[in-house]
Amino acid sequence: MRRIIQLQRIFREAVENSVKFVKTSYFSARSFTSIEEVVSTLPRWLERKNRRIHQSTFRVPKNVLEDVEKAALAPMLASVYEAYPTNLIGVTVNNMPFVSYRSSKYSVPWDCCFSKIYYKAVHDKLLIYGSDRRHLCTHIINPIKGSFNRLDEHAKEPSTEWLVIAESMRRKYDCFDFQHFINGFKKENERHLARQLQAVEGYLDEKKPSIRLVAEVMAKCCNELRYRFSQFKVVYELCEARLATPEAVKMSGVEKRSLESYQIIFEERCAG
Repeated sequence: MRRIIQLQRIFREAVENSVKFVKTSYFSARSFTSIEEVVSTLPRWLERKNRRIHQSTFRVPKNVLEDVEKAALAPMLASVYEAYPTNLIGVTVNNMPFVSYRSSKYSVPWDCCFSKIYYKAVHDKLLIYGSDRRHLCTHIINPIKGSFNRLDEHAKEPSTEWLVIAESMRRKYDCFDFQHFINGFKKENERHLARQLQAVEGYLDEKKPSIRLVAEVMAKCCNELRYRFSQFKVVYELCEARLATPEAVKMSGVEKRSLESYQIIFEERCAG
């Protein structure tokens, strides 16, 4: 305890000596007519003084700050009074996890959708609290109006529902171009991939086609870059209609005659 008191006395004396030095060396030798003069001249005077060798340490204060003291400085702690949940503004979050503040959008966790949250602005920060008034996140207020500000931890994880549907389709309709077909749908429908594949699988289950027909449809879709359900349906109907229509039988060695020739033959037979 005695050691702590001694350290506190040393720190207090160091601060008091610095204040005394500024009073006796700067203010006592100058006269000012406005506070603006002090603000404009004091920083330059301090810069000059900090570049001189200190008479007690025989070191340059500016160099000591850069080489020794800066490495030991700890970041400033957040103010307890700033983060305390008082004077909060309550809003309801809809299906999109954002809260509006000064014409800009700031992200909140996805589980806050369709619930009430609270926020308050402190200096350049927007503090957001949950329905239980516990702190959720902090945003730096963006001066650009109409901006969307999303924290990295609030990014929605990509859905894996489409994988289940793709594997179900593979078990039933696997063919040479199946993976190419799935990759095309994945690239074309980033947001609604599961719905698109689910529609394709339901349509195929309803039609109950042969593997040959499915392979032909998927190959045609890949060749013509048709990676939406509506486009897939059109290709399927065209391929189905072509396979349902019987091919024309080519006749060879058939002699073509006019009706008059048949009349002549008929008359000859009747005369004989």
